[in-house]
Amino acid sequence: MKDDTNGAVSVTTEYHDDFPNTDATDMQAFWRKETEPRFKIPSPAGTSRWRMCVFFSLIAIVLMALIIAVAMTNGQSSGRFSALQESLTSINSTFHSFISIVRVKDAKKHQEISRLEFLLQNMQKDLEKVADSAKPLLELQSQLSELKCSFRRAMQNDSSTGCCPLGWVAYESYCYYFSKSGLSWHNARTKCVSQGAALLVLKSANEKRFVISKTMPLFYWLGLTDEQFNGRWEWIDGTPYTVIRSDWRPGQPDDWRLHGLGGGEDCAHFHSDGRYNDDHCSRTYRYICKAPVSAALKPFFD
Repeated sequence: MKDDTNGAVSVTTEYHDDFPNTDATDMQAFWRKETEPRFKIPSPAGTSRWRMCVFFSLIAIVLMALIIAVAMTNGQSSGRFSALQESLTSINSTFHSFISIVRVKDAKKHQEISRLEFLLQNMQKDLEKVADSAKPLLELQSQLSELKCSFRRAMQNDSSTGCCPLGWVAYESYCYYFSKSGLSWHNARTKCVSQGAALLVLKSANEKRFVISKTMPLFYWLGLTDEQFNGRWEWIDGTPYTVIRSDWRPGQPDDWRLHGLGGGEDCAHFHSDGRYNDDHCSRTYRYICKAPVSAALKPFFD
């Protein structure tokens, strides 16, 4: 469009921004501001403060967790302690109850023991009285036995005929005593001698059968030993003995030494089947005493 020289409004084709005039420095600052990043990188001083905040926050969290854990642990410990205390109280009560029961039972036992001791003492006294009163009876029986023996002699007109006293068993011309209690071999031998007899020495097969009929199935010492000459058996009266295997149990005599009593087995006894067996002389067995009917024997009770 053309300018009107007469003052009309002129229109130009040049373009102008509507912004106010600013200098170059302001414009550079404006565009620099717009291009800055949305989040600024903290300065070194700011970074240090940020790290401190994080550190103390973590410490606070850890402390809080510890406080909670300790509180929970204390709660559980308190519960466990209470349960333990209740258990101990219960055990203590049970223990005291047990002690009381034991004391009561002990008192009853002591009373019962005292009562039994009193009864035993009375029984012993009664037994002593019976024994004292039985002595005259035993003497009377012995005298009666002697009278019978004297009557028999008179009837047979034989002064050599003897009789066995009370407690002895007669067989042919000998008297035999079969004990009711046990002694060691040596003590049994001594006991027989004290009664005017000797520990059994067998002289015949018939005599052996008679004795076995009285001993089976019990163990009885007899006067057979190899104590003086190890391995060589003999009767106590010095009569030699030749080992006959049929007289002995299988494998005997074996002089066994593993019994823990020291030494071997040097004394013979009747076994339950009537055969011989060697054993340690300290064993306690019954025994058989033997004496001629003419011997001055006395009634024998053990």
